[in-house]
Parts: sequence; structure tokens; C-alpha cells
Amino acid sequence: MKRLSVILLLISATLLNAQTLHLKKKQQFKYETLDFSKYEPNVPSSNLNYNVINFEVLKASKGQYLLKVTEPTILSVSNGKLSDSKLPMQEQNKTFEAVAAKVLSTSPLFLTIDKQYNVLGIAGMDQLRAKIATALEEQKIPDGDQPNKFLLEHSYSDAKFIRKLKRIFPKGDALNLDSAYVGKGKTKTGSSKNDGDIVWVDHETLDSNMTSTNMGKEKKTGLLMNYRQDYVSQTLLLDTKKLSFSANSDAINLVSSNINNLGFDNLLFEEFDKIFHYKEYYTPEQIAVRHLAGLSDKLQNQKGKLGVADEVKRQVDSLDRLFSDDNLNYWAARLNLAGLIGDRSYGDLYEKVPYDALTRDYHVMMKARREYQAGNSNNLNYAIELLFRKFSRMSEQGYPLNMHIIEGLLHNDLAKDVLQTNNIETLRKKLKLIEDTELLKNPKVDKMFLALKTYTRARLASTPDEIIPLTKISFDGLSNRKGRYRILIYDELVRAKVADSVRNAYLDYSIEQFKNTLAALAKGEDRVLTRKYLADAYYRKSLLDSKGSISYLSLAGDYMPDQQDKLDANYTLEPEYVFLPAKDYNQMLMSSSGSSLLTPEQKLYKMIDLLIIEPERYEQIKVDYVKAYPKGDFKMFLSKALKSKLPSTPAFLLKETSGRSVSSKVFEQPFTFIDFWGTWCLACVDEIHLVEALHANNPAPEKLKVTTIACYDKKYLVDDFMTKKKYGYQVLMSDGQVEHDFKVSHYPTKVLLLPNGVYLGIPSRSEYSTLITKYLDWEL
Repeated sequence: MKRLSVILLLISATLLNAQTLHLKKKQQFKYETLDFSKYEPNVPSSNLNYNVINFEVLKASKGQYLLKVTEPTILSVSNGKLSDSKLPMQEQNKTFEAVAAKVLSTSPLFLTIDKQYNVLGIAGMDQLRAKIATALEEQKIPDGDQPNKFLLEHSYSDAKFIRKLKRIFPKGDALNLDSAYVGKGKTKTGSSKNDGDIVWVDHETLDSNMTSTNMGKEKKTGLLMNYRQDYVSQTLLLDTKKLSFSANSDAINLVSSNINNLGFDNLLFEEFDKIFHYKEYYTPEQIAVRHLAGLSDKLQNQKGKLGVADEVKRQVDSLDRLFSDDNLNYWAARLNLAGLIGDRSYGDLYEKVPYDALTRDYHVMMKARREYQAGNSNNLNYAIELLFRKFSRMSEQGYPLNMHIIEGLLHNDLAKDVLQTNNIETLRKKLKLIEDTELLKNPKVDKMFLALKTYTRARLASTPDEIIPLTKISFDGLSNRKGRYRILIYDELVRAKVADSVRNAYLDYSIEQFKNTLAALAKGEDRVLTRKYLADAYYRKSLLDSKGSISYLSLAGDYMPDQQDKLDANYTLEPEYVFLPAKDYNQMLMSSSGSSLLTPEQKLYKMIDLLIIEPERYEQIKVDYVKAYPKGDFKMFLSKALKSKLPSTPAFLLKETSGRSVSSKVFEQPFTFIDFWGTWCLACVDEIHLVEALHANNPAPEKLKVTTIACYDKKYLVDDFMTKKKYGYQVLMSDGQVEHDFKVSHYPTKVLLLPNGVYLGIPSRSEYSTLITKYLDWEL
């Protein structure tokens, strides 16, 4: 941009406000155009286009000109993928845009324009559209979101082409060397719906600016020399509090001509290359990188097909041998593919590829976590800074997308070291590591670390005076596990022998916070974690308050995550047990001397919670029920109690791979074991032989049905899998709704339908036959 401004100043004195074209036969001139738009500030470009347009004057008579127009170079980038008209047709992307651009690059059009810049006609468009239609058919380009015929009529209309040329042949005075607009404030903006209604959206413009630069029209010919307009806007939508970002650029440059050496360097191509690195695009390394991306797409499109991963791995192994350790772009792309092909050489790749070469936030986090686990925390700050600088997204409140990985580093690895060490010097080093993140001056990062930092300081405190001030600190923000640390800080208050009154106030406040959080969460892993924190807090309250001990212990049992919670959030709960070990508060209540305060019915309902997880308790609960209610109906009680504890079985109508429809009514009376799986799911396929074993060796065929539901899968892949594996269990194809109705959050998921219309979760990789047999003893 600076270079262009200098050129503008040097020749601006020779420019006049020419109002008309003055061209001669055989004159030739060439323009380059550049336009791009982006909607995320940290992404180089969302859409980027560079064109070269050649003009040749065929006729010049009585103030009218016939121009031959060709576009030999059409480069278009969308979401990081390039369409290049200079490639042969067989190498073009299989899209309408790429094929049409290739045809346009070899097809001349003929423009008639007068000296006042009025376009009088365009010839050759019919032939161009016919050529494009033929090429689309020959290349077998399928219709996308819009039919190819529609795109052809609208994208390659006479009017569309004329509008493009009017950018190069603008009417009127085009001399405007520098202009700028900067605006801020609260305004309203309107957007049209299809029905013509106007919707007004309140917004505050945080930063809006537009700059334009016009070289103006050359003195003798009236040709536009150069034009550029940039517009950037960042807006806060007041109703949703979300940020909206957009940036657009439009530039035109006269590159060369046979008119007195009129023209400039390829300024816009240099800018295009700076944004996209086109000059590196066809190096062997970059070609290999794109090939790896193609292999990744192949795996995604054919996931579940037996043998495809092995085929891809063989190609990857061949590519690996072509590149040295210095080809960092290749190895970064190779890392992106490693997990999809089951490559276990992650460690070598993470050591080989530096942070700056990594192209995914996931891998930045994984590299940082692996380094920390290996005892190297030197790069922690840089990794976090890189995550928020390079990979944050407006749509995710400014956080990287894969925050669960960095949460694992902070709140599992680092926090576990703080928890398990009693060495003061080691604790101080951990605290310094945490406090050093404040140097990043990022409020989001500060909030992520605040609860852990406070807990670490509590671990270092040795007297009540040192630790009590820490109880006043309020935790806010995302990804900070504040509930866990509140409980752990309470345990440090106990260690430091802080007065009961202070501990009691701290617990009461924590419980209130947990209850408020729980009320705001409808479902999800955060809700399950909050239930656990609330249960753990009530348990500690039962130890602190002897008078209300039984009541608080009972509440702890009520909020203790049940089996469904454990299935919904198992991967989140398991690490939590390292810090706050799982305790069976209902069992503790049953064993306590104060349990006599509970009614027989309350005791039995508490025992049902235990029964769901430990089905072998059935006979003992039955005995206890008969003692309490000699004339009662245990079968009816059990069914009612289970219905109050477990979710109802959703109705469904699915098709077997044979095409036969199967209703959920078929599974109403017996017990039914269901495995939600997919051929694409490595974890599912890895253990599905256990499901086949349960099917083949059914412990009670008269009472148990075994079936599976293939989710997000294709019938031909399931058929191929079943044939090659020679498995015999039933497979129903998901309708896209059944997994949501059963609240399936991960794969594989196993459930057992009970005869009374409810279902419970079965842990994966269990000894299914042994476990299921215990449930089959229930009379329902």
C-alpha cells in the first residue's frame, strides 16, 4: 500500500479529470483486479479473487470501440482452497465455479463501448454459456446448493459481465487521490428478508472505517489507472451482545499496455501472493500438503469402509519418505491426518513440528500438554498466547475451539501436581508458572487460571490468617473448574484449622452458588459436574454440622451423579474423581446410625439408587421391602421406583439393513440390550465383538433381545462390515432422531431397556453377559 501511494504522488500531477475514452485500433492494455472479504479478524481471507483481464481494440470509429476481452488468469480462493484457471481442465476442482472459470479463461468476449463509457453491447456470452454447460456435463459436475443451470444463467449473464467491466470503465470524474471515513456510534441497520420486510437490528459500531484511493484517468486515453477501496467494520449487536466483524477490499490496477509504456507493476498480484502465498502453492511440499488434505477428505467421506484407512496409510507412508525434517508444512499437515489413520507416532511429530507451524489449535494444545507431561513447561505461556492470538473465534466468545485440551493440561495435569505434592518448593514453582500467565495480559486467560491459582496459594498457606483472605475471591469466566476448587479450598480450610464459623459460611456460600448454577443449566456435562460439587459440599456440611448431619448426608445422596449422569459425562467425571474421590453417599447414609430417622420408604428409595448401579442388590432390597410392607406388592413398588429414577424409553420406528421396519413396541416386554455405534467409530468397532458375543451366547434368549443402531452411517458400509466380519447381531439404521431421543452423547453407548418402559446405561467394555444376567433376575 505504501509503494502504491508513492507512485500516486509521483504521477498525480500529470493526471487530468478526463471524461471520455480516446482509444485507437490495435491498442492493447491489461488490468489486474483483486477483491477479498473476511468475517473473522484472525483468518487471512475467507474469499479472495485475483483476475487478469486483457483488452484489445479491434475497431475505433466515430466515438465507438469494439474491444476483444479475455481473462487468461482467474485465481479464486475460498476457505483456503484455490481454483486456478491456468491448470488443465482435468486438474480443476470439481465445482461449478472452477470449471466455468477455466472455460472463461480461454473464451474471448467482445465489448462495444462508446467514448462516454456506455456499454452498448456484449457478444460471445451465448457461446460462452454453451461451452460451460458442455464442460460441466463432460466433467460430471453435480448440482450443489443451487442447480448448475441457475448458476450459469445468473453468474454468466450479460448484465453480470457488464457490471464487472464498469469497474474498469467508470463514468465521470475518477480523480480522488486519498479519502477516508472513520465512524463510531450507536445506529440502526436494516436487512431485507425474502418477503420484502425490513428487520431493524440495534447495534453499536465499535470501529468502522473506509479508505479509497483513485489514480484517476490517464490524460490521453481516458483509461482508469488505479482504484482501491477498503472497508473494515466491527459491530456489537446490542440484543445478543455478539461481535460482528467484516473486512472488504476492492482494487483495480492497469498493469501494462502498448500505449507509451502506460502501466505499472503487478502490484495486486504481489498483494494476492502475500495473502495466499501463491508462489509457494505448487512446490512439491505444498502439493503433498494438499494431497494429505485430499486423503483426509477421503477418510471422512468413506469412514467406516473396511480397508480405506489401510489404503490411505500406505499412501501416507510413501509420502513420508519424500520429505526431510525441514519440511515443516508437510509434517504439520501430516499431524492433522495421524489420528484418522490410527498412527501412533504422535510423539515424534509433535517434537518435530514447532508451534508456529501448527495449523490447528488442537495440536498446539496437545503439544503443550505433552511437553508439560514430559516435565517441560517452558513453552506454556507461548502456547497459550498463540492459541488466543491465532485460533480464537468471535463465535466462541474469543476462545479457541478445542478448549477441552487446554483444560486437561491446566485442570488435570497441572492441578494434579498441585494436589499431590507436599513439597513447598515444588508448590512455589507451580504457583510461579501459573502467575507468569498474567504477563500475557489476557483477561480470559486470567479467569481460566484464577481458581487454580487461588487453590495453589491455599495449599501454600500455613495459618488461618494466610488462607482466610483467599475465601473472599470470586471466580468467574469459562473453563476454570471453579466448583472443584471451591471444595478443595474448603478442605485446605480444614487442614489449616480455620474456625468452624468461617468454614460454615464458606460452605453455605458455595452451596448457594452451586444451586444457582444448577438452576441455570438444563443439561450437559457442566450440569453433571455441578451436581457432584453440590453433593460433595453437602457431605462436608454433614461433617461440620452434627445436628443436621443426616439431612445433609441425605441431600448429598440426592445430588450424587446417578448412572445416567455417569454415562452422559463419563469422560468429564472420571478426571474429577482424582481431586474429589467418588463416595457413595447413599450407602453411607444407610450405614449411619442416624438413618433410623428415615422412613422405610425413604430408605428403600435410597437403595434403588444403589440397585441401578449394582443390580445384584435386588434380593436384599426385596427382603427389606417385605419386612417393611408384608402385604405390599414389591414388583409394583420396584417398577414405580425405577420409573421415578430412570428416563422413559422413547418410541421409535427404524429399518433393518434388510429394509424391514422395526418398531420399539417389539422391545417392550423382554429386556433389550442396544448398542449405539457406527462403522466410522474406531472405539465402537474395537469392542463390538463383545456385542456379537452377547448376541451369539445369549444367557437368556427368552428374556433378552440384543440389537444395535448404526448412527450417522451408510447402509452399504454397514452391510460390508457385517459381511466381512461375519457378525450376526441385528442392525437398525438410525433415522437421525433416535440417538437424540436416547440422549446419546458419545459412541459407543450401551443401554438396557427394561420391561416397564424405562432404560438404564451399561458401561462400555463390560463383561456384558455377566452384568446383564444380574438385571435379568429382576421381576418387572
